[in-house]
Amino acid sequence: MARVRQARRCRARRKNGEHCKAFAIAGGYVCRMHGGASPRALHAAYVRRFEADFNRKFASEYARWQREVRDWQVRRILITAELLGMSPEQVRPGDIGYCRAIHDQPAGPETEPKMRPDRRFRPAQPPPRRRKAPARPVPAAHNLCHGRLTSALHDRGRADRAAGTCGQFDH
Repeated sequence: MARVRQARRCRARRKNGEHCKAFAIAGGYVCRMHGGASPRALHAAYVRRFEADFNRKFASEYARWQREVRDWQVRRILITAELLGMSPEQVRPGDIGYCRAIHDQPAGPETEPKMRPDRRFRPAQPPPRRRKAPARPVPAAHNLCHGRLTSALHDRGRADRAAGTCGQFDH
């Protein structure tokens, strides 16, 4: 069986009433030709992708934490049963506390597995926006040749002005 792209198709319709056959933008509902390239649609798609990714990662981490807590509890019951000479089915929560007070085993709640803060739960960086380059500032030496500053400030500026040239730029 051939691999089929598991992507969403554009929801928009063409002028003749047919569905658009293009793929929607990632996380969005329409293709780029039907408004998917607009900043609002791109941002909404980014938020949808981020939320879905976050929820999936959190569910995975939560399942891992539940497994670790269950294993930790089983280990505590087995240690208590061994130290008190009883079967694991007979161990009660009070027995675990009693065994901890007498034998200092098993480890207490301070060693219980915790949900660890993970880098995966930090927000992803949004795509960079294209911005126009700022205008380049005019250097102060350039102002000298155009008489914006007094000629007494710099001898070179006076000489350049007399010659009609500028030492910094060609004009």
